[in-house]
Amino acid sequence: MNTNHALPRALAATLLLLAFGAAAQSVPSTAATARPVAVPPVNPSATFSGPAASPRPAASTASAPDAETIFASWDKDKNHSLSLEEFKEGWQRAREAQVVARLVALFRSVDANHDGLLQPAEYANLPLIKRAGASAPPMSTFDTNNSNSLDHQEYLRMVEALVRTAEAQGGN
Repeated sequence: MNTNHALPRALAATLLLLAFGAAAQSVPSTAATARPVAVPPVNPSATFSGPAASPRPAASTASAPDAETIFASWDKDKNHSLSLEEFKEGWQRAREAQVVARLVALFRSVDANHDGLLQPAEYANLPLIKRAGASAPPMSTFDTNNSNSLDHQEYLRMVEALVRTAEAQGGN
């Protein structure tokens, strides 16, 4: 019985393909072709730069990292296999990145005037706010700079607070 808990390169590549679909391409079977490229850690504040950012990009023009690149970034000790711990850490970062990407997309889709801010009417159109109905907190609860709008960071803090409240109340 193998107690090493290392994930072989081929199995890791298969899992990456299953998890990320077309975003991950096939991984060569030889270690000699590996390109160790570090993927920066998830930083929600870096995912959106406000009004100057392109509000609604067309289909992604940047190529998604391939499985080889993802594998190399997860393989911290560069031994061409993933330990259980390396896999868990990489998987968690990938999940966080997906959540942040979805939140950015939602923010942009609700930002009707594309100014990089959520105005009161736009705030009212957020699915979390609609779902909360009359019990939804007013936007001013999260408007820390008193601008009568929410910037992206205020929006992320709002989502986090509402999710924590829902979890504390036994919601999903």
